Amino acid sequence: LHDIQVSFLSDIKYFSGIAKKSPYNSSIITLFMLSMARLPPFAGLWGKLYIFMAVIASALYLLASIGIIASIISVYYYLRIIKIMYIDEIAIDKLHHLSKEVVLVSVICVLFNLLFFLYTVPLFKVAENAAANSISSKSNLIKLTNSD
Repeated sequence: LHDIQVSFLSDIKYFSGIAKKSPYNSSIITLFMLSMARLPPFAGLWGKLYIFMAVIASALYLLASIGIIASIISVYYYLRIIKIMYIDEIAIDKLHHLSKEVVLVSVICVLFNLLFFLYTVPLFKVAENAAANSISSKSNLIKLTNSD
């Protein structure tokens, strides 16, 4: 049974035509693939964007170029999985049912992505405040340890 599960998860042919048999699963996977491809407006874009902004601000242009090229190449692979799910013919007759835990985690992740899409600016303000508080806490801790 373990070998079957591993091959199911690692062999892309099992995604063929899954949209026809399981639209819920395929829509969740599509959302995650688009987020991992770092396409707007999904949550995955923002992490990559801030990394590239920091790399460019540090004048590491070669590293930024390599990162951008790698990101463009990775988009092909994520979109390929989406194409296989929606366009290719069904490769398997029986789909594995997802456990309640997997469904719960996928719903939470989808909600997070939607939250990031709908409330991008307020979430960034919360993150900036948290980062500022963390930095000031660390600098206060350093001052306390140096004063001893």
